Amino acid sequence: IDDEMEIHEDLLKQIRENPRDLNLIVAARRKDFNGGFFNHLNIIAEVNDGLEERD
Repeated sequence: IDDEMEIHEDLLKQIRENPRDLNLIVAARRKDFNGGFFNHLNIIAEVNDGLEERD
């Protein structure tokens, strides 16, 4: 699981640092855009929403 999370975080970092290259990132890392990645993304969004509500 830790290896998967590291891959997901690396992918998110790559997207954040190169948002204009999203099509290239998707083409190169298509296999990494899987259910696990989107679950990870959902968890991050929920945590961020919770932090905003708390402030």
